[in-house]
Amino acid sequence: MSDRIEIDLLVGKDASPSSLEPLRRYVNEQAGFEADWGRDDECLYMIGQRDAGSFGVDLMYHEPDSSWYTLPAEVAVAMDVSEDDLVGHEDGHARIELLLSMVEMVHAAVDARYAYGFDTNHVGSVGEDWGLDKPMTDESLAENRIAEISWLMLFGPEMVAEYGREWLLQAPAWERRELDDGGIMLVASPDPTDYETFTDGREQLREYFGFAE
Repeated sequence: MSDRIEIDLLVGKDASPSSLEPLRRYVNEQAGFEADWGRDDECLYMIGQRDAGSFGVDLMYHEPDSSWYTLPAEVAVAMDVSEDDLVGHEDGHARIELLLSMVEMVHAAVDARYAYGFDTNHVGSVGEDWGLDKPMTDESLAENRIAEISWLMLFGPEMVAEYGREWLLQAPAWERRELDDGGIMLVASPDPTDYETFTDGREQLREYFGFAE
């Protein structure tokens, strides 16, 4: 089992590391959330709190020429959360919902074109002979389309227009969430750490998106 969940938000070529400071200010303006600089002022630590409990995520910036091999040549903000904050708690469902709210908040702040998320072990298999293809490539991004299914997929307005709003909202996902800016978030299964349920959900979505063999 992996011990981390990572969610990457592609934010376009015009962003820069200084984009994290407006994100910090934006988060601190939202009720129930706060963010401050973490280690060496190179990342943010964001805490979300609800009645059921609280936990935090690291927010980092990736250059477009980053060696992080799952990314296309786009600037990205990465969210990193410990599995221990999500599983083994009586309020596990509420914690997943809080994580999704965090993703939605970061998307609203950075205007992401697309976001994908899965456990770190899954990230490590991307591009290997035994693993899945990249969730997004430069070529697919140029066409406002994805290249593979992820546990979490957030489609910005341009990608929603490419696929069709109703088509995305009819996808066989555990969670289908419409966002304020016209984007749509799809979540394959209720627990990204449960490989069996995620695999089942992923295969249904792969068939729906036309990736099944």
